[in-house]
Parts: sequence; structure tokens; C-alpha cells
Amino acid sequence: MATPAPADAKPIGPLARYRRLLVQIRHERGERCEVCGAPARACHHVNAVGIQGIASALTFEPSNLLLICSHCH
Repeated sequence: MATPAPADAKPIGPLARYRRLLVQIRHERGERCEVCGAPARACHHVNAVGIQGIASALTFEPSNLLLICSHCH
């Protein structure tokens, strides 16, 4: 679970938020492909985020992200 930001924290942009989420996902799940166990090279969206891209709520949903290797991608 994410630690709440301090009351005086500055808001972060969507790209910085996404990068932080990727770091969190890799820390929690390890650096291995969730399909075959090889070293993970990418974080794949299970359900496409669509034309909204980084503005989509699915972009930041941990359950919609899957660490995968180049072969499984």
C-alpha cells in the first residue's frame, strides 16, 4: 500500500506518477517476468489504456500491470 503524501507535498505529474508506480510494482513483484520467470524488461497493461493514454485511470491501476520479458511481450 502506498504511503500517504505529506500535507505540504507538491502534486506530481502523470508521467512521474507512472514511473513511481513502476518502481513500486517492480519492488513488490520482483524483477521477473510474471509469465515465464525470465528477467522482466517491460511493464504491460493487461487491458489497453486506449486513446486516453496516460490520462486513463487504467494507467495507474496496479492490477492492470504485468511485468513481462521481451519474449512474452
